[in-house]
Amino acid sequence: MFATITAVAVNHYLQRREQVLAARLRAHYRGKRTEVVVPRGNLPAGALADSRDMATRSVPADVVYPSTITLAQWPRLDGHRLSRPVYGGKPLLKSDFLPGHAGDFAAQLPPNTRAVTITVNPVNAIAGLLRPGDRVAVLFLAHHQEIPLLHHVPVLATGVATTQRPPRRRGGYARQNFGTITLAVSPREAGELTLAERIGGLRVVLDPAHEQAGAGLPRLTAASLYGLHAAADGAEPGVQYIIGGGQGNRVRTLPVGEPLPKTAPAGAPAAALAHVETRTDKALSTIKALLQKTPSAVTAPVAP
Repeated sequence: MFATITAVAVNHYLQRREQVLAARLRAHYRGKRTEVVVPRGNLPAGALADSRDMATRSVPADVVYPSTITLAQWPRLDGHRLSRPVYGGKPLLKSDFLPGHAGDFAAQLPPNTRAVTITVNPVNAIAGLLRPGDRVAVLFLAHHQEIPLLHHVPVLATGVATTQRPPRRRGGYARQNFGTITLAVSPREAGELTLAERIGGLRVVLDPAHEQAGAGLPRLTAASLYGLHAAADGAEPGVQYIIGGGQGNRVRTLPVGEPLPKTAPAGAPAAALAHVETRTDKALSTIKALLQKTPSAVTAPVAP
């Protein structure tokens, strides 16, 4: 009984002591707290620190490091890029951000990338709906062909605007007027993009917001677009010869011989050479026969 009474008394004393100490701490830190910025969740190195991913936390001022980002200091770092991973709920430090003064555009560049600006028109600007943070593909148009040049590259700025996509207004998205866009590319891609813009045309294609980098867009030519690479109506492929004559040009189609085998028998190069000579002699004989049927083709000028 004595031991039980002693235990109850000690427990009661400790609880009272804890309450007294907690009251003293609350009184000591009352009015001496500060608001610090913490991430809502884990963020990787290189990510943009956006206000939408941050929250504030009230902590005692005596336990705040001098390099801790407070709510008053946050506007100078909003939109800057992280130099290392950060974790949800833990106060941000100045060393968590890449070097750069407030407003420096270079501080927003991901590591090992370069910023390149290209001119755009309303079509390339996706009717003015393109925004920083979007992902685009860039097509190179020249010599009657389309070549995929860049895949899933981020847009850093549209004109001089570097903020993220604005909220949707009632009735649709707000259009903006800009004549340039700035992309984040690798050093080699920066050179390719600059050269391509000088010798040909560029077309920007917007990628879906929630789609990862995929296989990209196919390469096309004018011939493939019109289906000229395939024989029409199952006709045998051939080579067209235009023979000039007094009555105008005559067009003949010579059938193409059997293609060479993909693999020739080992030790028999002479057989493959003989096959090529046979096809060549057959083509020359056909041309001579056509010329004999049109004797004026040799002397008469070719009609326009």
